[in-house]
This record gives sequence, C-alpha cells and structure tokens, in this order.
Amino acid sequence: MRHILTIITLCSAAALSSSAMASPPAPVSVHLESSVVADLEHRAGPDAPWENICVTPCDIVARTAGEYRIVGVGIAVSRPFVFDAAKGGALSVTVRPGSLAIARRGLWLLAGAGAIGIAGAITLAAGGASGAFDAGGVGSQSRTDFLFAGSLMLVAALGMGVWGTADWTENRLSRLDGPVLPPRAVSPQPDPHVTAPQQKVALSLPLISFTF
Repeated sequence: MRHILTIITLCSAAALSSSAMASPPAPVSVHLESSVVADLEHRAGPDAPWENICVTPCDIVARTAGEYRIVGVGIAVSRPFVFDAAKGGALSVTVRPGSLAIARRGLWLLAGAGAIGIAGAITLAAGGASGAFDAGGVGSQSRTDFLFAGSLMLVAALGMGVWGTADWTENRLSRLDGPVLPPRAVSPQPDPHVTAPQQKVALSLPLISFTF
C-alpha cells in the first residue's frame, strides 16, 4: 500500500520585525594641528549644515560618517574630506592653510601681468612701425627705444604672471597632510548616532514531498 505523505510547510510572507543593523565602524582618533588657528567642521551629508568640531591644535574622536572641512579667519576653505579609517590607530593630520590675502595678491598680479603684456605688445608694434631704417640700414634711435621698452614690459608681464599663478594656486584652498581622502573615495557608512529604520524580512520555505 502506497501512502503518499505530503507535507506542506509554511510558505509565509508574514513580515518579521528586525532591528538588524550593521555594526558601526570603529571611531577614529585624530590629532589635528596647524601653523595658524583653524576650525574643523563636520556635516552629516551634502545638504546638512556644517557644525564646528574643534579649533586647532586639537585631539578628537572623529565620526566615520559624513564629511569634514577646514575653515578659519583669513584662511581659505578646504575641500570636503574624510579621515582614512583604514589606516587604523591614532591619525595625525597637519593643516596647510591657504592665505586669502596671498590668493588675492595673486589675482592682482595676474591682472597686472595682462595689462602690462598688452602694453608691451602695443609698444613693440609701435616700434616696428616707426622710423624703420636710415639710409645706412641702421635702425633709428626711437625704434630701438620702442623695441627695448616693449620687450622689457613683456618680460615683466611674464614674471608677474608666473608669480601670480603660484600665489593663487597655492593659497586658493587650504590643504591637509596626512591620512585623509575625498568623500567619494570611500563607501557610505552608517552614522552610529542615527538609529537605522526597522527592516521587514519575508520568510519563505519550499514545498517538501515524501512518497512511501
């Protein structure tokens, strides 16, 4: 006699409340120093407001979520960054503040270089058009003076341009030396200060059949 025993186990879509949260990453100890007074700020996300964390020099336990930046009186704002928690242990970071005054000087030098360069080019053109050559093939004194002055102005414009570019590029942002990364270089991690929402888990068991 053949008995067919069919056992149908639960195929349940009943939702189970779960508080399964990934364990938050360990906090990072950071020592921050700077040659001038600078503020470290933090925000939880791109649209969140910035909050002051400490004034250099300082030692903090840094959050592993969100992003940081450097600000201060008379210094340029840094790009947002995060501390590289993968380095482990206590991190040491040094701020290289950008000077707003020097950055402005760089812009003025670049503007001056442009103006002097244009004037030098006009002077050279005027020298080329004036008193070409005398009967002996020797350039007139006025022509020589124009060419010399124009060349001198172009050299001065080049020097000012190099100086202004260096001032601007080195000081338009504050920079950091140490284990820091741009925010996009790390995967998002949950902030341990924010409670994760409860998740619903659907449990499904297959149909099991025995034949005797």
